Amino acid sequence: MVSCTVEKSSIPYDIIAKVGERIITKQNMIHRSEYTLRPLYCRESNYIHKKIILNSLIAEKLFSFEAEKNKIDLLDNIRFHTFITGRTEQTMRQMHYYEEFYKQVELDSSVISSSYKLAGRTVDVTYLHLPDLNIAAQIKDLSEGGLPLDSAYAMIWDDSRSPKRQINWFDREGAELHRAIFNPNIKKGSIIGPLTTENNTHLLIQVNGWTDRPAVTDSEISLRVNDVRERLQENHAEQKYKNWVKYIMKGKHLELNPSVYPTYAERVMNIYLKSDSIKQAQLNLSLWVEPEYDLLLDSLKKIPKDNFTEDDILFHVDNVPWTIKVFHQKLSQHPLVFRKKKISHSQFQEQLKYAIADLIQNIEITKYCYSKGYDKSYTVTLNKELWYDAYTAHSYRNNLLEEQNMLNSDAESIAKALNSIVDSLQNIYSDQIKIDTDLFESIELTNIDMTVFQHGVPFPKVVPPFPVYTSDNRLDYGQKRNFR
Repeated sequence: MVSCTVEKSSIPYDIIAKVGERIITKQNMIHRSEYTLRPLYCRESNYIHKKIILNSLIAEKLFSFEAEKNKIDLLDNIRFHTFITGRTEQTMRQMHYYEEFYKQVELDSSVISSSYKLAGRTVDVTYLHLPDLNIAAQIKDLSEGGLPLDSAYAMIWDDSRSPKRQINWFDREGAELHRAIFNPNIKKGSIIGPLTTENNTHLLIQVNGWTDRPAVTDSEISLRVNDVRERLQENHAEQKYKNWVKYIMKGKHLELNPSVYPTYAERVMNIYLKSDSIKQAQLNLSLWVEPEYDLLLDSLKKIPKDNFTEDDILFHVDNVPWTIKVFHQKLSQHPLVFRKKKISHSQFQEQLKYAIADLIQNIEITKYCYSKGYDKSYTVTLNKELWYDAYTAHSYRNNLLEEQNMLNSDAESIAKALNSIVDSLQNIYSDQIKIDTDLFESIELTNIDMTVFQHGVPFPKVVPPFPVYTSDNRLDYGQKRNFR
């Protein structure tokens, strides 16, 4: 096991502004501007719009201060606090992975060189997912004897349209599959597998051929080398991380309650598998900053319980019972993450089981993170404050807008209506606001619309929505300060 203690006092960030004890970093400003959609009044990359962005970020902190002064209802909302805890623990796990695995990888130049030679390759494959390992082995023997996988697929499923796809060197495939396909000794017609997937199916692959796209210019070569190095570092880190997770989970046992689990899974299935159009219509009705999260929790509360109660035991973990009520309470802190993006009704029970197992796994990883002090790390603290301030400020802002009957107004109208309030708060808190104008002016932003999500985590949004509080572009408050 990797052993380390997190350095709590290190502050490796470029600070643009301090608002009281709150901090706005260069990274924070870039992410809030580039990783979410900005309103039209500050969407460009020019200096005026950049000042509006900074004013908006500072205004968000000021509104959060006012929210605490006015003791808004959100501060007593248990769901809000469990959400902030869940967000914080997600950052802790990500920091743990980065510090103890990703940063520790040292790559040999020969490994980078050999991988670079195949990095422009795209491989065309036919593949079969099979539920039984013995059947997979038998089909492989037949295929190596001359039976194409297309024919095997047609024999099993009575369908001539066998699954095919093209796999690029940079595609996010499992390490074992990636090594097998991108092998300098691979030949056309080669049969790979059976490989066991995370879902306990067995994968057979036939290599139909490939194309190579070499990097030509110096800039293309340099970019590809860097991309190869980064991908190899990720692959090595992920493999070591998976081995570590297996170590800490060794001996742990999840046992589903056969008299409750199947009925429960049937009841919640439509909540999770609801069509995108219906889900989006419902999300638009929510005023919560994370509407999908809010809708999910409310929907789970309303599921029919004619065959079970909230006090019924859904499963045991190492003989410790988990009731449906306890399970739902944990989901407010850690929503389920499903391994498959598209799940059929017949697959749902099994995929729900995997999602529960991954939840239990993350709970154990989080315990380790607390033991190593990741909750005290600067990055984690900064991220916790980011989400806390964004939510409390947003709630206080909405209270003001509701009083003016402007809650559903467009972003620019809201910003203009709040300008005078923000100006007043800038004056009130001016002696607590310090800005590194030199660092601020060095930042370059784009005007590309983009929303960034992470995959495979309970809370996929990378940053809160852009803070709509002001359209003012004047920096005529606070004090100039160099924090470096």
